[in-house]
Amino acid sequence: MSEFTPPKPPLPPEPAFEVSAADFIKAVKGENIQNRSKLFKATGEELLRRKEFQEYSYRIGLDKDYVVLYSAKIQDADVLEFVNDELTDYNVGIILYKSVVPDVYLEKAKTKGWLLIHSHARYIYITDKSQSGDISIAGSSQSEVISINDKSKAGDIWIAGASQSGFISINRECQSGDISIAGASQSGDIWIAGASQSGDISINDKSKAGDISIDKSQCGNIRINRDSQCGDINIESNSLCESISLNNNSQCQDIIINKSQTGNIRIRESQCTTLVMDSNYAGMELYNASIPQMRITNSYLPAIYWQAGTKGELYISNSKINHLALNHTALLKDALFSVVDSSIYVSEMNKLAVQGQLLFTNTGPLDKPFKWEPLLKQQLPDSKPADDATDLNKDIYVARVSLLEEQEGEYNKGVEKLQSKFKRKGVNKPVWIIANSSMGKTEITGSELKGFRFEYRDSKILDMFIAGTKMPDGEIEIYEPPDAVEEYDDIDFFEQQVAVYSQLKKIFDNQGNIVQSTRYHAKAMEKQQRLLEEARKKDGKGWKSWVSDQGFDLFNFRLNKWSNNHGESWRKAFWFVFLTSLGVYILYYISLYYQEPFSFDATGRFIGHFFSFLNITRKEDFMPDGDKLNWWLSLALSFFGRIVTGFGIYQLIAAFRRHGRK
Repeated sequence: MSEFTPPKPPLPPEPAFEVSAADFIKAVKGENIQNRSKLFKATGEELLRRKEFQEYSYRIGLDKDYVVLYSAKIQDADVLEFVNDELTDYNVGIILYKSVVPDVYLEKAKTKGWLLIHSHARYIYITDKSQSGDISIAGSSQSEVISINDKSKAGDIWIAGASQSGFISINRECQSGDISIAGASQSGDIWIAGASQSGDISINDKSKAGDISIDKSQCGNIRINRDSQCGDINIESNSLCESISLNNNSQCQDIIINKSQTGNIRIRESQCTTLVMDSNYAGMELYNASIPQMRITNSYLPAIYWQAGTKGELYISNSKINHLALNHTALLKDALFSVVDSSIYVSEMNKLAVQGQLLFTNTGPLDKPFKWEPLLKQQLPDSKPADDATDLNKDIYVARVSLLEEQEGEYNKGVEKLQSKFKRKGVNKPVWIIANSSMGKTEITGSELKGFRFEYRDSKILDMFIAGTKMPDGEIEIYEPPDAVEEYDDIDFFEQQVAVYSQLKKIFDNQGNIVQSTRYHAKAMEKQQRLLEEARKKDGKGWKSWVSDQGFDLFNFRLNKWSNNHGESWRKAFWFVFLTSLGVYILYYISLYYQEPFSFDATGRFIGHFFSFLNITRKEDFMPDGDKLNWWLSLALSFFGRIVTGFGIYQLIAAFRRHGRK
């Protein structure tokens, strides 16, 4: 970002004609004057018939009266004073055309506004309960200070047409309309302070401004647009701002929001040096933005959208987030996104490529979207005005409450849309989505993902690092876009589940967490079995399906499931060995002694030789009198018993050693 340079001191024009300060004031008061070619009175309709004023038609009211200083200067006074004991309405607007005036001072006075065209006025003071219409500095005009002070009121402040203004101040319970710097114009600092209020603040069309400060006050939207720039933007001390936006290759220095309330912050195709936000309720949208350092603490964030082309480091801590959206974007190589000690309701990572760093530390689910309860709503400055307060004080208070209620309404609409979009089977709960993404070296440490509904689709998560984190207990669901035309079929569903569980197995295996690894291995095998079952259904259920490769694979998966839960349960393997071997042994025993009448005396023989039967290296004649009875069946069952017992013992050892595998 190029370094911000404040505007140069303005240079006044050099008109040849002079008008006295006394005549100027007389004209404003409606008294007769002599020099009517350079100082005259006209209606807006009359002025707009003249070519030089037609460009400013939207700043000149047709039904208003104006006093015009035309190509002249006032040099016989340092100050033009409009001072009265009581609020006096001069009932005219004042237009300077190619003219120069000294300081303008309104005290307990009221005018319809000021319009400078190719002119210069050093200071414009509106103070002590004074009122003015719009103050417009246009057509390469210049002023050094515009000050609305001490319970005064003004309309729009408009700097346009390559004009220049110095310091703009709205201070001590004052009110103004919009403040606009446009058309390659420049201004100094803009300061709204002392329980004051302004409308929107706009820096537009290749214009520049100094710092923008809102201190214990309120303003509308702050917009920096179309190749424009400003210094710092400071919103502090229980202030209120409707929103902040930078667009179309614009720049600012630091954006600092400290214990104040703003609406959404949008930075699109623009850049700033630093963004610091503490104790705020505001969403954030970044698109092709460049912000080297961003810190958000103790805040309530309705939504964060990190979109394509954004560069910088974002640190979020001790905050609550309704919707974290990393969609259709990339965390570039030098980018960092960190969420620490925070709670999230919906974490949506869809079509994301993580090339930089994505970190979640001590992060958990937000059971439901947070309520709109900003402290500002409870701690309005000076509380509600007394009945005998001025109309201006009452107007400022009403406007402040109205803006808070408007922001609350927008927040509630956003919550309704969010819950509607991510409702699953009629139930709202926290959601964690990884879909169509490459998660790179994402780190999730010391976090609580157990309360999330976890959704996955077609993503690479192998390089993720997960440690000290409680993973979801239930099934990992398969993400389906809300606008999908068709639902996924069962084969697609189980293919996705195999992919995610297999990758989770490898993640924990690489980290040496064998307990988690084997659990996800068992899950992956279970889903692989279900996948084979669904594939077999498509091939038909005849006997040929069982002798196909797919049929044998399915049998193998089922056998592993029954014997030791795919290496996860040694207890299941133990019972598999005992019960299957016992079953075969019973058949083997009957094949030898089926002609012998039943006798309890033979129980000892039956039990005693069972343990010999479990020895797969036993001799064939380990049973007495075996050579006298049905040898062909006995040999077959003995052979089959060796296979069953050997397989069961192998599965038992494999499951028992699951935590020792490398």
